[in-house]
Amino acid sequence: MRKVKLFFLLTALLAIAQGAWADTKTFTSFVDGGNTTQSPVTVYCSSVTAAGKVHLWPDDYIQISVSAGYTITEVKFTVPGATPWSETITATNGTLSNNTPTTDETVTVSNVNNTQTRLTTSGCYGFDQIQVTYTTTMALTGAPTAVDATLTYDGSAKELFNVGSATGGTLKYKVTTTNSKPASTADFKTTIDQGTNADKYYLWYYIDGGGTSTPVNDEAVTKTIERAAPSYSPPTAKSGLVYTGSAQTLISAGSTEHGTLEYSLDGTTWSASLPTGTNAGTYNVYYRVDGDANHLNVPYDAAHKVTVTIAKAAPSYTAPTAKSGLAYDGSPQVLINAGSTEHGTLYYSLDNTNWTTDVS
Repeated sequence: MRKVKLFFLLTALLAIAQGAWADTKTFTSFVDGGNTTQSPVTVYCSSVTAAGKVHLWPDDYIQISVSAGYTITEVKFTVPGATPWSETITATNGTLSNNTPTTDETVTVSNVNNTQTRLTTSGCYGFDQIQVTYTTTMALTGAPTAVDATLTYDGSAKELFNVGSATGGTLKYKVTTTNSKPASTADFKTTIDQGTNADKYYLWYYIDGGGTSTPVNDEAVTKTIERAAPSYSPPTAKSGLVYTGSAQTLISAGSTEHGTLEYSLDGTTWSASLPTGTNAGTYNVYYRVDGDANHLNVPYDAAHKVTVTIAKAAPSYTAPTAKSGLAYDGSPQVLINAGSTEHGTLYYSLDNTNWTTDVS
């Protein structure tokens, strides 16, 4: 038996909570006394003529079935050519029945006798094209939502969203960390991914009707996992520092696994390098934590300060010496040879009360 190519133009009129739209698809199939399926519609022709036309004598039929959740609204048979004509069968024109199944059922169009006079002289129904229009209501009965709880990073995976509910299809989801609507639904799935890292998460979803689907939502549902407070060990002051003339490290380093400890001597310029001091004196070393992607920063304040002292060193000097051979001559005489030091100034006194740098 010769195969005949039939075209099935399936028009899906969809409606969900976000609005209604139409989706038209054209399918090409071969029928040879058997099933031709393009979800959600299956077409069965009982016979095909040798001339390559669908044979629809009164004893023959075309049987159309749709999946649950869909409704056939009309079937249109068309003969193109020099004098094209068509006939539309609806629930009130012909014998279209069972067109709103609650489970997978069969819709049968049969005994279309009222069109016989419109056929060609071959004496059979020479239909070349069959157009099936069907509708479905894919309803979002419960939108997915973000979980109510405040989420804070702790290294474990967390539920971010509550699943939604729908009729006429299956909700499928995708979670991203960017606010960009996915261009494809190829990797959407029926479960919602969890989140582990501190970030803002975006939930995208659509209703998969088996052969027809709703668009992905334009505005994502969002949920954030907050950054956690970091744990850290603060720096400690170096003890026993004494002036040497060279720079000395002022602190023993603190530590953290949740970012970077930074130090400053003025609260303005920060570095992960340990600060140093050269001159004797008291130093305030400020510290803060620059948190990583999952942990907060710890800013510096009065509680995040270490006080360090570099003590003065004992000076080196040459002591003064007594003048020799002095004898009274009635005039003042210098009593000593001056001492010297590079670490300050030598002072002298005759009464341990009044001091001077002058030996004369």
